[in-house]
Amino acid sequence: MQHVTYFGAVSCVVSTLGLYALQGGYVAPEGNLMWTGVILLGVAAFVGQILLNSGLQLAPLGPGTLMRMNDIVFAFAFQITIQHEKPDLFSFLGASLVMLCTGGMGLNKWRLEKKIVRQEQNQRDEEQQH
Repeated sequence: MQHVTYFGAVSCVVSTLGLYALQGGYVAPEGNLMWTGVILLGVAAFVGQILLNSGLQLAPLGPGTLMRMNDIVFAFAFQITIQHEKPDLFSFLGASLVMLCTGGMGLNKWRLEKKIVRQEQNQRDEEQQH
């Protein structure tokens, strides 16, 4: 819980600094349609995070972590099809870096999980032989 709170607090500060340094400041959404979209986006993200956390608790470690990379694929698909924006080189590099790191962690967790299951099975087999 501490890591999540710390990450959120640091992200708020860094995002605010980046917003003013790189984009010239905050621009509020204009009109009811834009505000409705922002609110619906927040609600959808909240519900999605709850479902993701529940799913990751129920799924095995390795495959559950690997499924997390679907967010990146869907984000690119929505960006291209719905928003009609082409991702630039930095978007591809960032997404590739995240996918490589997440994939490596997921595969490592999966490997360790299988190793633990094999060790437990071997211990049970040895106990049954004695």
